[in-house]
Amino acid sequence: MREFLVLSFATFHSLRRPQSKIRIQTPAEKSFVMLQAAIGRHYFEEFALRQQMTNIIDGASQVLSAIEQYAKEGSRNGQLATQGLLFRRSLFSSLWGENDGVLNQINGVTQEIASKLKASGMSTFADVLRSSSEDIANACNVSDTFANSLRDAASTILQRTLKLSACSKVDDGQVSLCVKLDRRATESIDETSERIVSYSLVIFTDRAGGLLHYSENITKECKISVQCPDKFGRA
Repeated sequence: MREFLVLSFATFHSLRRPQSKIRIQTPAEKSFVMLQAAIGRHYFEEFALRQQMTNIIDGASQVLSAIEQYAKEGSRNGQLATQGLLFRRSLFSSLWGENDGVLNQINGVTQEIASKLKASGMSTFADVLRSSSEDIANACNVSDTFANSLRDAASTILQRTLKLSACSKVDDGQVSLCVKLDRRATESIDETSERIVSYSLVIFTDRAGGLLHYSENITKECKISVQCPDKFGRA
């Protein structure tokens, strides 16, 4: 039986919930709804509910960070570290899945604006850049100035996007993985400007304690060489 090597490459970037007839009866159910409301950017009119949601999000983030830390330094469980990272990213970016769109991460883009953009076929940074300022302004009823700033932000994010490539190398029977992160954009970038996009890289196998690499806050091109476990990939 062969084991598998997994690379997880996660990105961090700086709807109104439908009516439900389900009655919330337990603290666990309330916490779940609060987490969903935070990810969906639902606004509670009542201050007490907003405060409770903030406390629940803070607590959940701390728990997830602790899980990641334990997975990195204790159990060396790569799957656990990856799931904790992805869930924490969902809370941080208010995104549950890739199909939800990413534009609400840009400052000033409310959930209402993001929904209108998506309805007009603009749900990614590339979609915004392919659209004119006039199209954006008409789609979500905003000023040309805001539309221009939205296109500028999307352009900056795309310029800082990294792509991942990897290959294996065998030296004296020892397998190692060579990972390379390159800039997608070809034009020069001002590295001294404020960071817009950061990445996390997780490399692990499906064997117990198989977390081989974990790094966060990657913002520049880099090369990483990771030594695989002894007898990796052999029956």
